[in-house]
Amino acid sequence: MQIARVVQQPPKSLDTYGFIPIRFQVDSKLRLQDLVKSYGREILEDPVEPYWKDYDLIPSEHPAILASRFDTTDWGVFNAFSNDSHVGGAIVACKTPGFEAMGATPASAILVDLRVHPNFRGQGMGSLLFVAAADWAHTNGCHELLVETQDTNVPACKFYSAMGFKLASADPTGYGPDTPEAKLIWRFEFASSPET
Repeated sequence: MQIARVVQQPPKSLDTYGFIPIRFQVDSKLRLQDLVKSYGREILEDPVEPYWKDYDLIPSEHPAILASRFDTTDWGVFNAFSNDSHVGGAIVACKTPGFEAMGATPASAILVDLRVHPNFRGQGMGSLLFVAAADWAHTNGCHELLVETQDTNVPACKFYSAMGFKLASADPTGYGPDTPEAKLIWRFEFASSPET
């Protein structure tokens, strides 16, 4: 892995955060029944006809407009740099209304986004960003970290499972009957309460 550092920046940096592409190719889909039975530990997949997916093409999900949807005052925004290149980022919402559909409580933190530039994926950048985001959420009094993804985002599911998340829920029709993806909610519970 190249020399990397993670820097916390103010929420106003969300305007440029989206410059890091999140696009990825889908070429497999998780076996949902096995995933559910194992609470996310059994990562088995079946091949599908390859296609590209880009969350930033969904207008309501692009990082630049998050401040218009939520109060980002209590959010942590982390950016990863390799030398002077911006190569990834993570956004964490702490104690923010609007995520109740994920099962969030006032003590929940939400990992709203985690992305690494395609040229730097697989080099440990995601782990560095996760640790920074989780430490920040724990320090700010949150008891758990939640994240949403889909059964078509196999690399993300493998990553969250490896980081210690457990599958909290899986809804095969979570995005409506016209979207053949299951909505997955993953939960990471902090081992102890933060020191005060």
